[in-house]
Amino acid sequence: MAKKSDLQRRVLIGRKLAMARDMSQLRQEDVALEIFGTPHKNRMSEIENGKLMPDAELLSVLCQKYGVSADWILGFTIEPELDKTTSVAGILFNSLGEMMSEYTQAMAFQLSMAAAQHITSFPKALTVELLEASKGLIQACLSQDQSIQEKVLPELHTLMRIVRECEQNRAKQIRNLEMAIDDVF
Repeated sequence: MAKKSDLQRRVLIGRKLAMARDMSQLRQEDVALEIFGTPHKNRMSEIENGKLMPDAELLSVLCQKYGVSADWILGFTIEPELDKTTSVAGILFNSLGEMMSEYTQAMAFQLSMAAAQHITSFPKALTVELLEASKGLIQACLSQDQSIQEKVLPELHTLMRIVRECEQNRAKQIRNLEMAIDDVF
């Protein structure tokens, strides 16, 4: 028993051959007489209905007779004309669509991987909140009078240094993510 895809392929080829014959304004009897030497259209009908698959030689003869490309009959191009340039353009068009689909999937995968890798390196929300609160505390201490500042100045300098390091690390992480995204494109 033939596979479903084989049957679909035979039907597609048969329909395209019937369409090509119609475009050439030929009857099944005329084609059968010229190719098979008999006016009986049974074999042509079987081919055009997908019951019988033409061999390569018969397909070539039919394409020449109808003035269409085998690529079109087989479904590789969208243009029926027997023109090498059009045939190549059709093949390129079809393969470009496949390549773009693969490229888009690869880009999405790379973006996901880059984002996942860098998101895990980001500080937790509480760390960011602590950083912001520390900046606020530093500003509040610096706005106090000189006597209060002198009492907390060493601890304030340590806190300012740590806040600066945290800010630099966050900036590096964000820049690394930007560069990873740029690498994808």
